[in-house]
This record gives sequence, structure tokens and C-alpha cells, in this order.
Amino acid sequence: MRSTLSILSLSLLAGVASAQTGPGIIKADSASKVFVSTNFDALKLYVTGATRKWISQVSMNQILGDGPGFWTTCLTVNGLASQYGNTANSQTAGFVLMGRYNAKEANPKKAFVPNKFANAMNKVAGGNFGLMIGGTRGQYAIVDWNDGVYFSKRTTHLRPFPAPVKITGISNTYVDPSVATFDINPNKAGDETVVFWVSTYGTAPNSFSRILMSELDHSKFSTGTVQLVGKPVVVADITRGTSGTIQVHSPTPVLDRAGKVHGLMVAERVGNDSNMFFKGDLTFAKGHEQQLFLNGTAWNNNGAVPGGTLMYADSEATRTPFYLAIGQSGVAWLAGGQVRVGGSGSVVGAVADVNPGPNVTVILMSIAVGPALPIPGFTGKFALNLAAVSTLGAMTHPDASERGTFPVTIPNNNAFKGVSLALQGLSIDQGASTQLTFTNTAWLNIK
Repeated sequence: MRSTLSILSLSLLAGVASAQTGPGIIKADSASKVFVSTNFDALKLYVTGATRKWISQVSMNQILGDGPGFWTTCLTVNGLASQYGNTANSQTAGFVLMGRYNAKEANPKKAFVPNKFANAMNKVAGGNFGLMIGGTRGQYAIVDWNDGVYFSKRTTHLRPFPAPVKITGISNTYVDPSVATFDINPNKAGDETVVFWVSTYGTAPNSFSRILMSELDHSKFSTGTVQLVGKPVVVADITRGTSGTIQVHSPTPVLDRAGKVHGLMVAERVGNDSNMFFKGDLTFAKGHEQQLFLNGTAWNNNGAVPGGTLMYADSEATRTPFYLAIGQSGVAWLAGGQVRVGGSGSVVGAVADVNPGPNVTVILMSIAVGPALPIPGFTGKFALNLAAVSTLGAMTHPDASERGTFPVTIPNNNAFKGVSLALQGLSIDQGASTQLTFTNTAWLNIK
């Protein structure tokens, strides 16, 4: 079912204020049994004598060829085996690795199958970090090296990535880059390739950072030129104070199957504490801030969004030694995104499976919001104005990927331009009538 917004819905939703709640937690935070150093030892993924067996970054996409529940996976692994790109045979340095993850495989030794598609994304001496891919076919890749950000592209998902090219326009190093597609340029039809990265600012004793997005021109990749174009756009900034060390980092685009970005998972650091947040759109404005979903006691960063599970690199020594296992939480999340007047788009979401049978998410919208309140019998918090809630529609989560998509059409009427619609999902586990979970709040922004 496709929802077409009406002038009535526009009048009801004019003046939407900020909403403040994160994804509803369905499965408590835990350590992965697949992405853990003991399992990687069994899979022979470490070089002989490796002394630093960290898994310090994870990202996942569904691309062409990935069936329900399968995710193309990128990792940063310290002490990685030489056949996967650690040609220096370093026992400690970081190298990036690709593979395929079957989220529904119960045997950890079979759930992740590595490949050599990312070997060329590794700099021989080490210092490689944060491999992420984008595009419908997973044709774009981006990585941090110790001298800048590098980009590569391939013609098919069945081929390895060729040697990457340094991006012109990002001056700092280790900026957690990621790549996706988004309608960033109003003068062009359709979506452009975009890059997200961490940009620092502030004056001592303050140290801040935020997430920027910019269009990427890779048309001359074959001749060794890849560069940012246009003015960067701020998409996420600090929320937890105004002084000291407060830094937003680790942008993970929340993508649909076409590779288009709808929202972000990020980390936000205060001092030496880095926690995980979710952002339901890319607009930077009051009320569009990222919302906390994991408040740990140590450093959490660079994550993945495979279905209803949010993953992240985890340094929680109380649960597992430093970076020896990826952390994960089962949630219900929603991401809106951006649609032009007269155009079509979609809202996407996911809910962690607990019981047999497809889950359903009812998408709600309201004229106003919060504060976010717990409601007896419901997981998560409700953050819309209960007196003025209407229903946009509903989407099912029909298969092992736990994802759902709800298409939306915007009338060709400039009265809609500039409106942000406040959304929140109510996810219903049909296998357990008592499992009702509110998602995070999200926004559908009309341009």
C-alpha cells in the first residue's frame, strides 16, 4: 500500500515539534556469538602469533545477491590473517575484511563466511580502519588510512574491489567515513553518491565534532581522481552538553535495499564515555537530534544495522575483554528520510524477531510530540501527542531480514514544501499479543 499525503494531513501536521525517544529495546544488549575473537580463532582469521585480536568496527548491507537474512559484512580486525590482506604479517595492526553473514544461522562457525573482496582496501603496513560499502550492488567502498580517506568502486558485487583512490576534500585522518546515495543536489534529478565523515571544531578547552555529508564525484576514478563537490551539510551534532570533550562520530547510514540513506546510527562521546545513538532522518534542526539507545560504561563505536539488530564495536571490559566481541541489541526502529514535492519515497523500519510469524509496524504521525513517556504493557516510549495522532499506514516485516518498507507519494503541491512529518512506529509481534514495541521517533522531510 502506498500512502499519498493530503492537504488535510498537511494542515494537521503543520508546526510539528521535536520528538525525543530512541528505538524500543526488544532483546537486551549482549555480546555477539559470531563476531567474537574465539569464533574468529576457530575460523582461522588471525595471523599466526597475533597478540591483538580486536574486532573494532562492523558494518552490514543487503545488496544484490543477498537473500532474506543475509548481509554483506565489513569488519576491521587487528591481527588479521595474511590471506585476507595483512601482507605485512602484523600481529597487532588493523586490517579490513569482507564476508557474508547469515543472521539466522545458529552455528557461529557457519554464520560468517569471509572472502577476499576487500584485500586491496588494505594498506600493506596496517592502520586500516572502518571499511564501509554502499550502492545497490555494493559497488562503492570507503576506508580510513593513516594519510586520508580512500574510495574504490567495482562493476559487480561478484568482484573484489580494486585499489582505492584518495578522496580530495577531506583533510583530517581517521574520520569514520561512510558512503551511500541521497538526493543532496536540488539541481540534479535522482540521488547522488554521498560521503559522511567526522569533522572537528571548537576551541580549547572544548573539543567537539559533528557529522558532515557531501556529494562525491567519482566519475574520474579510473584516472585516479575522486573528490568532494559542493558545500558540506551538517547532519548530526552534539546533544549532551556545550563544553568539554563532546564528539559525535561513527556515522552508519541506515540504508534501504537500493542503497539510499534514510537515517543514521552514530556514537556520541562525552569525555571517555562513548554511547550509541539512532537518528531517524538526515535533517539537522531542533528536534531532529539523534536519540540514545545504548548507554554503556566504556567506549562503543562504529556499528551495523542488520534488520532489527543494532551492532557496535564494544570495549565493555565487564562483559568481554577490550574489543574482543561485537555488541548487539535487538530493537524496533524507524527511519523516514527525504522526498521531493511531486515525488515518491519510502519509510523503512525493522523489528527484531522473537516469535514465529511476520511482525507488523503501524506508522503513526501527530501534530506535536513528547515528552517521551512509558506506557504500561508497551516496550519503548511513546513520544507523539496522543490527542492528535493519525495513522500513515502499516508495513509488514515478512522475512528473515526483519525489514519493512512503506512507500509514500507527495502531491505536486508547493504547500507541502519544507514540511517535516513527525513519525513513530508501533511494532506488533503477532506471535505474542503482549509484545508491543514503540520505535524511535523519525521524520519524513518534504523538499
